[in-house]
Amino acid sequence: MKIAVIGILHNPIKPPFLGGLESFTYNIISSYLEKGYQVDFYGHKESANELNCCFNGFAPTSDLDEDMQYLNIMRKISQSHYDVIHNNTMSPIPLVYSMVNNLKIITTLHTPPYTKLKAALLTIGNYKYSKFIAPSKYIKNLWQDYTRCSIEVIHNGINIGFWNSKWKSKVPRSAFWSGRINYQKGLDLSIKTAIAAEIPLSIVGPIGDKDYFDTAITPLLGGSIKYLGHLQHKEMRDIYRESSVSLHSPRWNEPFGLTTVESLASGTPAVGFSSGAFSEIVTEKSGVVAKRKCVKSLVNAIEDVSTLSPEIVSSESKRFDISIMTSKYCEKMRELC
Repeated sequence: MKIAVIGILHNPIKPPFLGGLESFTYNIISSYLEKGYQVDFYGHKESANELNCCFNGFAPTSDLDEDMQYLNIMRKISQSHYDVIHNNTMSPIPLVYSMVNNLKIITTLHTPPYTKLKAALLTIGNYKYSKFIAPSKYIKNLWQDYTRCSIEVIHNGINIGFWNSKWKSKVPRSAFWSGRINYQKGLDLSIKTAIAAEIPLSIVGPIGDKDYFDTAITPLLGGSIKYLGHLQHKEMRDIYRESSVSLHSPRWNEPFGLTTVESLASGTPAVGFSSGAFSEIVTEKSGVVAKRKCVKSLVNAIEDVSTLSPEIVSSESKRFDISIMTSKYCEKMRELC
């Protein structure tokens, strides 16, 4: 099978990843290649070049230019005789262009609904050569009203073996937070939780909003609250393995939550707010969904996971293995082909 994978153009697809969408795209390309499929990747020109696939790089200079770049990508794809397109963009152009030119396309709906893509779904109707995938039931329910096509749920996956190969002894009562640092991700709430619970907190991730970091985060750093920077997965894995709990306190509803799965695979239980897809990932054997969206509730949740076994927590993550996810995507592709 020959697959064209289209990624976002506003960020490069390379480690250390700026977010879950970048990580997802990189990992599924790697997994397609491991299964023996031919893959051509279309994405930001500074994306990783070690994926061992044909890479076509683009670098838009504005939103309007980005639309034109996606149009150029689709023109090139239409001339290359792919069996199927895997669309991971937030642009309406791949969908509409595919309908007009009878191209077979699978679109992963990585985000909650927004105007341009809603319009595209309504425009293509029940186009027979298109399938839609949601990474969670939460996202499926948000999008279903905008298409007459069914939306399949395929949970995002990670390389479970990489994260759980050999965990270290957990440091008693120590916490870890990972993600892009901005207001929506709610790092300040996790820091306040760690302070209230009197436990050290290690923080990892790119600074997405410097004003937020300077005003809301920097004053809270120091002592047992440490920002370690934007690290590679290998470095993050060691921190997860040494931590007794990971904290998840987003102000918005996460479409999935790869960092939650990474934590579980590392044998580290997760506690977080009941928002987005968190309750689809975490079970009573692997963490706690806080009863309310507040610091006090998170503090109580930390106490509730103190007796969970790292081995059992890790075993709960196996349903999110990338090989399972990729096999399900390939099944949907074969249905189109």
